Order: sequence, then structure tokens, then C-alpha cells
Amino acid sequence: MTISNILFKDIIQLRDDWVLIVRVSRLWKCFNFRIDNELISLDMILIDEEHDVMHWNIPKNRVVKFKNQIHEDHIYLIKNVKVIPCAATYKPVEGAYRLQFLMNTSIEEIKEVTVAIPEFTFQFASINDL
Repeated sequence: MTISNILFKDIIQLRDDWVLIVRVSRLWKCFNFRIDNELISLDMILIDEEHDVMHWNIPKNRVVKFKNQIHEDHIYLIKNVKVIPCAATYKPVEGAYRLQFLMNTSIEEIKEVTVAIPEFTFQFASINDL
């Protein structure tokens, strides 16, 4: 499979047809503890081949369809995602943008990996940020 891989640093807000090859580093469910532990989304941290990270979440109405297709430490081809500004109140990684799941977003696991994407990455934080 030959695909032109786009890096996080190259994506902009003006399009919603991005095609990315990424590793899912972390995956968790977000719940609203104020409203009877209602599921909000399935969230994840994605890593690209240049070790950059981005937050992505799948809204609750699409979690059932995709929750068994996505696993930590696996590499995926993700098509048709939109870039939006990060929420000021919830920002699990540093950056101005996050990915938004669309109705036509597709996810395909890549079994034969042709790009080197690290399993983990980290970011230093000042003591004032903690």
C-alpha cells in the first residue's frame, strides 16, 4: 500500500479530507461524572512518524462502531478527519489543534508497517504547569 503520509505539522484547518498514518499511543473513555457517568467520547493520543502528538476523540454516538477497531500501540490509516482548535478546558497534549471525527471518517489498521512511528513520546512541563 503506497500512501502519501501527511504529518501533524503540515495539516491546517481549511480541509477535512486528511489522510494520516499514526500510532495510537493512549486510548481511554471520557465520562461525564456530573450526569450519571454518561459516556462523552473515546479519546486517544496519536503519534506521527516525526514523534509529534495530537489529541483525537470519537464522539459517543460513533464509539460503538469503532471501539473494537482501535487499540493502543497499533498503527492506523485514518481518512477524512477535520482539524479544529483545542478546547481550553481539556487538553491532554500540548498543541493548538486536535482532530475531529466526521461521519465519513474511516479507520484501517496497517499490518505491514512501512513508516517508523515510535510507541511513546513525552513532553516536558514546567512545575508551574503542573
